[in-house]
Formats: sequence, C-alpha cells, structure tokens
Amino acid sequence: MKKELTIPFLLGCGLFIFPPIYASILQDGIENTTISVTQSVEKIKGKVTDKDGKPLSQAIIAETVNQYSNNIVQCDSTGHFEITVNDQSTALVISAIGYLPKELAPSEFKGKENLSIALELNPDFTIEEIEVSAKRQTIVTTPTGLVYSMNDSPLKNSDALEAFKFVPMMMVKDELPSIVGRGVPVVYVNNRKLNFSGQSLTAYLRSLPAQNIETVEIIRNPGARYEGAESVLLIKLKKREDEGVKGFLNGKVWKIHDVEENLSVSLDYTKNKWNSFLNVFLGDARGYYDSRNETQYLTEEYTVNRTELDKSKGKYGNVNFMGVYQFSDVHSLGFNANASLNDNDGSRDGMTIYNHTNQRISSLSDREGTVWGATANLNYQYHSKDGKKYFIADVDYLYNDYKQYVINEMNNVDEQGNIQSLYLKERQNVPQRSDIYSAKLEYGGKSENNFDYDFGADAYYSHIRTDNQYWDWAENDFAFDNENSSDFKIKEFTPALFFDLSKWWSEKFYTSLAARFEYTKYEGKEYRQGGAFDNDFFRVLPKLNMYYSLGQNRGLTYTLSYRLSRPSFYDLNPFVRRISPTEYSVGNPYLQPVKIFFTELNYTMSNNLAFYLQYQLMDDMQNIVQKNVGDGVIESKPENVGQRDYIGFGIIGYLPYLNKRGVLNMNANYAWLKMDGETAEVGGLNYTRHLASATISNSFLLFPKQNIRFNLIGDFHSKEKNGYTTRPASIAGNVELSTSIKDFSIAIYSQLTGYFYDGKIIGIAKSTMENSLLVDNYFLKGQNFQIGLRFSYNFGNKKVKKVRQRNTSNSEIRERVNVNPN
Repeated sequence: MKKELTIPFLLGCGLFIFPPIYASILQDGIENTTISVTQSVEKIKGKVTDKDGKPLSQAIIAETVNQYSNNIVQCDSTGHFEITVNDQSTALVISAIGYLPKELAPSEFKGKENLSIALELNPDFTIEEIEVSAKRQTIVTTPTGLVYSMNDSPLKNSDALEAFKFVPMMMVKDELPSIVGRGVPVVYVNNRKLNFSGQSLTAYLRSLPAQNIETVEIIRNPGARYEGAESVLLIKLKKREDEGVKGFLNGKVWKIHDVEENLSVSLDYTKNKWNSFLNVFLGDARGYYDSRNETQYLTEEYTVNRTELDKSKGKYGNVNFMGVYQFSDVHSLGFNANASLNDNDGSRDGMTIYNHTNQRISSLSDREGTVWGATANLNYQYHSKDGKKYFIADVDYLYNDYKQYVINEMNNVDEQGNIQSLYLKERQNVPQRSDIYSAKLEYGGKSENNFDYDFGADAYYSHIRTDNQYWDWAENDFAFDNENSSDFKIKEFTPALFFDLSKWWSEKFYTSLAARFEYTKYEGKEYRQGGAFDNDFFRVLPKLNMYYSLGQNRGLTYTLSYRLSRPSFYDLNPFVRRISPTEYSVGNPYLQPVKIFFTELNYTMSNNLAFYLQYQLMDDMQNIVQKNVGDGVIESKPENVGQRDYIGFGIIGYLPYLNKRGVLNMNANYAWLKMDGETAEVGGLNYTRHLASATISNSFLLFPKQNIRFNLIGDFHSKEKNGYTTRPASIAGNVELSTSIKDFSIAIYSQLTGYFYDGKIIGIAKSTMENSLLVDNYFLKGQNFQIGLRFSYNFGNKKVKKVRQRNTSNSEIRERVNVNPN
C-alpha cells in the first residue's frame, strides 16, 4: 500500500494497532470484532458496495470520537451493516482492503436512514506491500447455501478431501465429498465443471492441497446453468504463486472379502501462459457376492430356492489431461481429454431347487467384459477485465465401447451334485457402442441495473448401437439364434436454451429465476425383429429461488423447480440377458423420463443450524418390475409405474467445538410418502410409508502438533419401500484415524453395516419384492464389513495453480451412457 493510505483507513483495517480497546468473541463458529466504550444513542443502517453495486462483505465501519475509533462493525455477506453511535461522534470511516477509504461527517450519517456507500478501487493497492491481520468471517451464508474460507481450516495443510471434513454442511463418505442432506455434489473448480466421478474424483481431490484453495461454496439449490444438478460444490483456487511442476502419489489398499488396491499419480505443470494437469489412475478390483433367494410363485403355488456365489476380478485405469493456454488477461483456450479402460472377468455359480418337484439345477456363468472410453473437449473463454461480462464456447465428443461375452451352462443334478443331464447351455455377446457429439455457447455477466445474468444454448446428438448375439447349444456346438438376437440402435437429439437471472432487490430480499427450454427426439429401431419406435417432447424446466434475510446469518429460502430424469440407454435396450435358470433381465425402449416437481422452504437459524420442509412429486417413476413368464422363470424389466408424493422435514446442524479442533456435522430427516401406480401385469402399487434417517459426521484433531486426526461417521435408515421392494432398517459406522508427516499422509479406516431383522442386528442384507404374481426374498452376505489403508505423497513445487475446468456441453448425457458388467 502506498503512502496515500490514510490514518482513518488504518483505523478501519488495522485493528491490531489498538488492542486495548477491542475484544474478540467467538459466536456461531465465526470470529467477529466488536469495540464499545461509550454509551450509544442512535442506530445507523446502511449498505457498502463497490462502484458497480457489488456488496463488500468484508467492509469495516468505524465510528471515531476525537482521534480514536471506539466502535467498529463489519458488513454481513450482503454488504449491509448496523452500527450504534453517540452524540460525541466526529466521523464514520468506511474501509475495505483494496479500496479507498471514505469518511462521513456527522451531518452525512446522523439522522439518516439506509445509507448507500460506494467505495472506489485504490489504484495504488498492491498486496505485496501490506500484511493483512484483521479477522474475517470464516463462514458466510448465501441465498443458495454458504461460503467457507479454507484459510481458517485447521486442516489447511492437508489435501482437499481431508479438509472438507471440517467444512460446514459437508461430509466425506466412501472417499467422496457429500453435501449434508443432498449426497455427492457436482464439483466445479474456478467455475468450471470437474468431469471426474467416483475414484477419479477421489484421486483428484487427494492431489489438491487445501492450502491452494481460497474458498469452497456449497450450493444447495443450483440454477439452470448447472443442468439439473441437485447440489453443487464450487472450489475457488488461489492465484498462481510460482511456476514449475508439482506431483502427487496416492494409493489405497482395502479388504471386503478379498484384498483390492489402487494407485494414482498426478502431475501439475505451469509455465508462462500454459497451465496443465495430468492424472493417471490404476486399480485392481475383486468382487465377491454370496446371495440367496427364496421365491414363492403365487399363481402356481410353489416355491423355488436359489443360492449363488458371484466372483469377479479385473483391472481398471484412466488417464486425464487438462490444459489451458492464457493468450491474455481476457482470452484463453482449453483442452480436456480422458481415456479409460475397465477389464472385468467373472464367474457365477449356483444351485436352483424347485421344491414341488425337487428338481435341482446347477448353473455356471463365465463372463469376460471390457469397457473402453474416451472424451475430448475444446473450449474458448473470454472474461472482460472489469469482470462484468464473459463468453464461453465449447465442443465435445464422447466415445464408449462396451463388450461382454457370457457362457451360461446349466445342468440337472442329483442331491450330491452329480450331473444327470444338460438343462441349458448358451452364449451371449452383449456389446454397446456410444458416440455423442455436443456443443455449448454461454454468455453472462452483470447488467447496469445490477442483475446477474447467464444465457446460453447447448445441444447433443447421441448414437447408441448394439449387436447383441445369442447362440444355443446344439449337437456339441453353438448355433446362432437369430430369433433371440437383437441389433438395436437408438438416436437422441436434444437442443436447449437456458437463462439464469438473479438480483438483490433490497438489503434483505434476493431472487433468482432460471429455466431450460428443451426439445428431445428419440428414434429407435430393432433391425433383426423389425421393431421401431420414436418419441419427441418439449419441456420447459423452470427454477425459482427466493431468499429473505432476517439478520446476519439468518434467513428464509424458498425453492421451486421442475426437472427431468431420463432413463439410461442400457435400460432402453430390449435384449434379453440371462441371470440364472429362473431369471433374466430385459430393457424397455418405451421408457419415459421421470418428471420431478420439487419445492423446499429452508430456515437458517445461524451458520450452525437450519431447518427445511420439502415436498416432491415424481411422475412416471421408473422401477424394476419382476413377473412370472411361465415355468418358474422371472423377467426383470424397467417400467414407468406411476407417481409418488413425498413430504419431508429435516434438521441440518454444524457444531465446531474445543476451539475448532472438532467439528460435528449432522442431518436428521423424517418423511411421509404415498405411492399411487400400477402395471398391467403385476397389479397395483398403492401404499403409504413413514421414513426416518440420520447421519452424523464427527471430525476431531486429536493431536494438532502431530496432525493426528480422528473421523467418525454414523448412518441410520429406517425400513423403506421402493416400488415393489422393501428393505430393512440399517445402521452403519465408519471410523478413520489419519496423520500427516511433512509430505506424506497415511490413514487407516474401517466400515461396518448392520441390518435390523427379526428383532436382531445382523450382517446380512435382506430385501423383499412382492407383487400379485410372486414374493421374492433376497439375502446378501459378506458385504457389510471393510477395512483399509490409504496413503499419499506429494513432491515438487508447492505453489501451482490448478487448471480451470469447463462445464462441458454433454455433462448430462454422460451419466446415462452406462453398462452393466454383470
């Protein structure tokens, strides 16, 4: 800061100069500063902004008497303040870091209502020449969630995923970030979507140092630009401090039934105008599912018992590369690419017993499958120097190639397991190739009347094709079965327009209105059997968010939205896939998207406590329907089964304790739902249900000097019914102990789940499917306990900025290109 920095500005920002006349108090998890030695006689209210009308939440208002400040307050997140002054006041000094201070004479503020104060940028301000030691808010409540300053985190020297455990309203479950009451969010880095999921997302967050993060923002009610996401996590990184290479090595070894492991290596390189990130992820997977079915066929009045042991092993890996070239302060060109491979081999053996005939059928299924995937994104970004406007354009391509080869052999056997005769032998090839092309244009900024706006258009074209081949065993060889084979193709074209407008109408009232206008056209054809279908529809998907401030960190939020959840392409494919002698699955090309109407009223009492009341209506709900097609064979098929009404009430809590060494995040929810639907073949689906759930996450810094941390997560879910299937109540716990020594981190953890069954807590998961044709009880064991070890090591330059990410144009469509490797 140059010499033009005035004494009043030092009085406003340099609170440390006068320690005898102020005191710090910890309230609601936020450190606020209050100074008062005189008797107050008048309350002054106002708002502090920059010259463009943007609120300055960190601005300080200081009342002066003679030459000393004796009363200081700080603006809230909306720039508003309230200060009590007395008759001896000589001035009000308003200041904020990076802005020229402003001094008001008594005649300019006394007796005034709703002061409007605009500060000018200080042209001589340089951050290198000033050391800021004033306290600022750790947590700032926003109309859509909250913002947390990572500089104040006790785990700021750890990786990002570890530090998230101390962020309000966040948990880390199964090595993924989770928003309390919302689940895993869509993650953005510097306002660009991070196109990682699952283990790739975990590897990235483990490689990101928390000290590189400036703030994290939780958005519980995202707008149209986020393409229907239920929640969003925005990570804002600090500016680049140095150039060079930075590397991370992350690994994990764990055991459920067999030992599994994965390893990730990341490199971050910055030089001049070039910034890039490379991540290589490799893993080894082993599955083990020991299950049992008891099926009662109601029309034939007999039962069937089936036991299965499903084992698999495989390897997976992916390579992610992201690069940005910054042509100037306002222009940049980015490129993102990903390649992945999942290789999986498995076998399923079992025994099926028909109780009315005592027929016994042993089965063996050998499976071999691979999934190749690749994505590429090219994007251009323009951001004006004044920050008021931006323009972004990108194009995308996604390739996914899934191939699975299955041989099923089933034999009649005696009680000792000796083969008596062949029951069935078949071979299936189940490929699926996906090609998706997409593009997006987005323009936004701030208008002269202080509207924040975002307009855009996006579109994607997808081409999914399969050539599912079926062979029967005949005369000691496989013969091609044209009748049961399927050559299926589906095309989908979805263009959309969207907008998002938001504004503070007063010091207390905020609104955001967003909408997407989507047209979707499906075309599908089955070439071998000659079947075809098409479907097209137009939807307006609006979202309204309103916020009313009741005081600092207190407010009411109301959300109203309508969105679609489209079926995956795998569920649309009508090909028959054998599961066991008594069960097969088949897709449904006539599935309709699920329509979701949602509204929520949220009352934030403080940064520590919030209450919410929700209503959700889901129409054309999708559910797996099982029916008896004869001879004891069950068909599983996805169908639209009706509508569900849901009313829920919940409490979200955040409690830091022991001088912020510990943090408790919790969510408790009670709900009532009503299902009203039916299918033509298995009868009605009408019921009401009461549900309850609770999740508590406790993170505690046991020994700060040694950086030893303890984390405990507890989950409870009451008995629930989803469609025709009922699941028991369950309780789960996750315990973790971790530490960091210089650049090396290590953690050990354990997970345990128990299910309430016949008045006991057991480790076997049970579910019951019941309709008018059959009752199927399913038991799964061996999946309720896990123990593991994690480690990481970082090397190289410690101060490198991460690559900015783009919200790519095919973000929604990616999630529906999935396949079932089983």
